[in-house]
Amino acid sequence: MLQLTEEEQRRYARQIGPGVLTPEGQLRLKQSRALVTRAGGMGGPWGIVLGSLAAMAILVALLWNPASRRGEQADLVLYCAAGALRPVEELCAQYEQEYGVKVRIEPGGSGTLLSKIRVTPAAADLYLAADDAYQREARAFELVAEILPVAKQHPVIAVRRGNALKVASPADLARPGVRVALPNPQLAACGKAAERALAGTGQWEAILRRSREAGAEVSLVGTVNEAAQAVKLGAADAAVVWDATARQFEIQFVEVPEFQEKTADQVTLGVTAATPRPTAALHFARYLTAKDRGQIIFQKYYYQPLEDADAWEDRPELVLMSGAMLKPAIEELLKRFEEREGVRINTAYAGCGILVAQMKAIQGGQSAGKSFPDAYFSCDVSFMRMVQDWFEASTCISRNDMVLAVARNSRHKHLMRRLLDAILSPESREHFQDVGFHWVAGGEQE
Repeated sequence: MLQLTEEEQRRYARQIGPGVLTPEGQLRLKQSRALVTRAGGMGGPWGIVLGSLAAMAILVALLWNPASRRGEQADLVLYCAAGALRPVEELCAQYEQEYGVKVRIEPGGSGTLLSKIRVTPAAADLYLAADDAYQREARAFELVAEILPVAKQHPVIAVRRGNALKVASPADLARPGVRVALPNPQLAACGKAAERALAGTGQWEAILRRSREAGAEVSLVGTVNEAAQAVKLGAADAAVVWDATARQFEIQFVEVPEFQEKTADQVTLGVTAATPRPTAALHFARYLTAKDRGQIIFQKYYYQPLEDADAWEDRPELVLMSGAMLKPAIEELLKRFEEREGVRINTAYAGCGILVAQMKAIQGGQSAGKSFPDAYFSCDVSFMRMVQDWFEASTCISRNDMVLAVARNSRHKHLMRRLLDAILSPESREHFQDVGFHWVAGGEQE
């Protein structure tokens, strides 16, 4: 065993003693490779110089090492709801093998993880919550930028094999003699979903009262996995868990109509607003939610997959048709979207009448080699109505004022003014509204 020599003991005598360093501490200090010290101790001015050099060396090493800072070369950090840990671990390993990017997972209750993001917003790139209510809260605090749906699940009551206590409903969880493990609704999404489903029935309050009694038979736990494990090990007779969690732990469970009717909880993945790697984070997010990547693995772990999930593409290409007059408004926005999402958008700008004719030709098989657009940005509602059957419900983005101006040097000013009167007539107003135009009552002069 290494010890200080007699000469070293004399040399370090003034810094060994009560309130300073023990002999063991000085020995560890001697074995260290770098030391930063205060002025006036351990050699005076030379100590300051050596300490400064050591600090500089450490700083240079940290800056040189890409893994030591949160940048484009660092690992992605994913805050993951504990109940979804198994499929996410498998997905992250598969993603790293396919793309060479490591995703570091930090599991916990959805509420606990959200609290961590609120304290240190840049600590995570991605946040997977077991209930989309947490993502809505995160967005309200501007902590997440994008939210992607992942899968669906619902709460059930897990019971010990054989269910000797005949637990069949939430009311049974309030019964004396039934030991219950309950995910804390402040920390875990499953508890929050169950609380929401039982709101107004008085059953949730009755269960919670049992947790505050002497010798309480209801225990609040931090994650849904802890609740499931308590039943599996016999520490609890029943627990509220996700249906997917119960199947993963291979424990018996009871379906509860109140939970099925009032909850269809969606697992969601958020990209944090403070991530320094939004494009890399979104690439992984698309992978995790893709129907031929992440959805397969989530289904393997008993989650209900999304019916309309996107197919996986490393760099998707989108086709957008847009009215030419909209180009100045959306061109820069589309470029920023391409850069952040890591996608390519192929745009086709033209008059809306021309675009409608092109879409009809494509649908009729008369435009070989041309792709039907993924989206259509129409100049007005009337053109959208002509092709609405080929798209999902349209979203009104803005209102565009139509104006008519009579030339100052026109030889037909009075005739044109009568035309303006005709356009502003009640009959014309009715026609404009019938074809989808917004009407400015009485007209307004610019």
